[in-house]
Amino acid sequence: MIHESVKVGEGTVIEPTAVIEHNVTIGKNCYIGHFVQIRPGVILGDDCKVKVQCYIAENGHFGNNVNIGEQCATTKYMIVEDNVFLGPGLMATNEKEMSHGRGKTPLFAPSYIERGVRIAASVSIGPGVRIMRNAMVKMKSLVIYDVLPNEIVQGIPATRVGYVPVEERI
Repeated sequence: MIHESVKVGEGTVIEPTAVIEHNVTIGKNCYIGHFVQIRPGVILGDDCKVKVQCYIAENGHFGNNVNIGEQCATTKYMIVEDNVFLGPGLMATNEKEMSHGRGKTPLFAPSYIERGVRIAASVSIGPGVRIMRNAMVKMKSLVIYDVLPNEIVQGIPATRVGYVPVEERI
C-alpha cells in the first residue's frame, strides 16, 4: 500500500507488499523491498536500497546511496548521510528513559550517522549516538558512545579496535 501523497522518483522500484505512509519522499533509482514499512515524513535520497522487512520510523532523513539491509529498524528523526551501509538486523533506539505509560514524557534522542559509515550485521545503536564520517562498526556490536571519524569499533560495548585505512575513506 502506497499512500497517495507519497512522492516517488523516476526509476524507483517498490515491491507490492511494502507499506508507505503519507508525506514520504523517495528519490530516484531506489529499491524498496517486500514487507518494508516506511512511516510518515521519511525522506529517502536517490539510489537508496531498503531491503526486506525493514521498519523506517517517522521523520527519518536518509541521504543518497544509503543501503539499508534486511530486517533493520530505524528510529524517529534518525539522520543518515550519504554513502552509508546499514547491515542486516540493525536495531537503532532513541528513548533515553523507557516510560511505558508511567506518566512520564518520553525523552527522545535520535541517532546521527555521518557520510561514508559502514555498519555490519546485528548491530544495536543506543539513543543519541553519533557515528562520525567513514567510521566502521563491526558485527554484533552495541554502540552506546559516539564513534569518532575513521574509527573501527567492535564489541559490547563497542570500543576502538583500529582505524579505517586511508584508501577506504570517502
